[in-house]
Amino acid sequence: MLTSKARRRLALKTSAMAVLGAGIFGAIPVMAAVAQPAPVVYTCNGQAVTFTMELKTPATARPSTPVTVTWDIKQPASNYLSAPAEITPSSSVEAQGTIRPSGSPIPSSQVVVSATAVPTMTANSALPIPTMTMVVTPTATGTVALKGEGFSVTVNEDQPYTCMPGTAGGPSVNLVVGTATGTPTNSPTT
Repeated sequence: MLTSKARRRLALKTSAMAVLGAGIFGAIPVMAAVAQPAPVVYTCNGQAVTFTMELKTPATARPSTPVTVTWDIKQPASNYLSAPAEITPSSSVEAQGTIRPSGSPIPSSQVVVSATAVPTMTANSALPIPTMTMVVTPTATGTVALKGEGFSVTVNEDQPYTCMPGTAGGPSVNLVVGTATGTPTNSPTT
């Protein structure tokens, strides 16, 4: 038979283990929203290119609150999209693409990035692709699957590349939308 001190120690240990377990399992949905850069094959003007891509979202989102999603595209070391001509700091490089959401009432949105000045680059060197951003506003709780589709890159308003994903599709990430939390109010003290 356990003494009252032994029962108390056992209860404290059990409570500590339950809190630790809840912390570990409670963190899993947040970590599920974190994507890792991954190789993705796209066909750009007939050329197969393996980019390293990543869609990034915040770890948490709330209904009716704007969320910024970024689409980062890195060129491979070889077999890359090359600059069609010399690029100077006064040049403009633009990327525009589409991200398709599903799983929650968010309309299909197009990602647009504005013109970006870049350092001087010689013709035929790897073309820098600007990071694209979009803002979406989830209207309900749940998980929204975001998937990158086609994109294009223009230099000085000339469109040298149109890129489409292969059968596996573009990069993807899940945006977890949680319930809104209320702000506690303080009672006045006399």
